[in-house]
Amino acid sequence: MGMALSVEQERLEGWIMEEVKGGAALPGLYPANADTQARYEASKLK
Repeated sequence: MGMALSVEQERLEGWIMEEVKGGAALPGLYPANADTQARYEASKLK
């Protein structure tokens, strides 16, 4: 169980880094607020 959470955390952090590279501001991205978490979850469905 802990392994799955750490893998998911790494995926989230990688997604956040891509958002920052694309020009998104870091506040609200890290740590992820509710809006950021929702956008991340939606991105996994694509």
